[in-house]
Amino acid sequence: MALPRLRPESTALLVIDVQERLMPTIAAAPRVEANCALLAQAAGIMGIPVICTEQYVRGLGPTVATVRNALPATAEVIEKTRFSALVDGVRATLRTQRRPTVLVCGVEAHVCVLQSVLDLVAAGWTVFHVTDAISAGQPDQVDPAFRRMERAGALPTGTLSSMYELLGDASHPLFRDILPIAKQVPKNAGRARGGARQGWFTVSGSDPAEANSGLAALGRIAEVQNRLSNGLGALLDLLHGLADAGACRLVAANGLLDVVIALCDELLHALVCIHVCSPLEGVVGGVRRG
Repeated sequence: MALPRLRPESTALLVIDVQERLMPTIAAAPRVEANCALLAQAAGIMGIPVICTEQYVRGLGPTVATVRNALPATAEVIEKTRFSALVDGVRATLRTQRRPTVLVCGVEAHVCVLQSVLDLVAAGWTVFHVTDAISAGQPDQVDPAFRRMERAGALPTGTLSSMYELLGDASHPLFRDILPIAKQVPKNAGRARGGARQGWFTVSGSDPAEANSGLAALGRIAEVQNRLSNGLGALLDLLHGLADAGACRLVAANGLLDVVIALCDELLHALVCIHVCSPLEGVVGGVRRG
């Protein structure tokens, strides 16, 4: 029996409900938006049909600009009220384009994505769900949704994995066009030792209750990270400037300036690899309230 594979000539990309008023509530939203946009961009280059659904636009707004701007000119944007994305317009496009395989990304994992995948599989399509381009407002809902998709017959993949599988060969004429896109896929910090795992979300700590509490903060990490990064970056620039101007001779003489600069460097590096844990919940909330 032939194994299901992603091939550009038989695959369509389905981007589900990555919308302006919904994404602020989604865990790890920046990563999901970025991966959905990169998948859409790569699909456009490879001539893969792209369908983008929008759930109740009046209430949830249009597709976020990051993804909307990455859609190829030929993409179809279809509004719906059903949770499942397999509405008449989507079904008709898949059949007209003769695409037996559907690559799925978007939100929310346990609602619209899950019901779309189940309906697609039941209707005879081969479905690949992109686990690092799917999320939910409640991260603990993601893993059960993935498990149900897989038990129904859907196949998990990743943003990078799907791009390279669609290319198939480094000699592919579009390899050099796709490579810069693949390099933009955000890196995941990976699973921490002793950590809890929900889907592709990783949380430090051995207590599941603490882990779930930390997961709830994921959706707010990007804002905090940007604010801290900007502040520390400005401080680091100031300290370097003072040192160059000779205004900190006394501090430098005592070795304190080097310590402060090194500390700023370490903090900036740590922000890139930040792990969420339950104590951060209060910190994040405090920063936002401030």
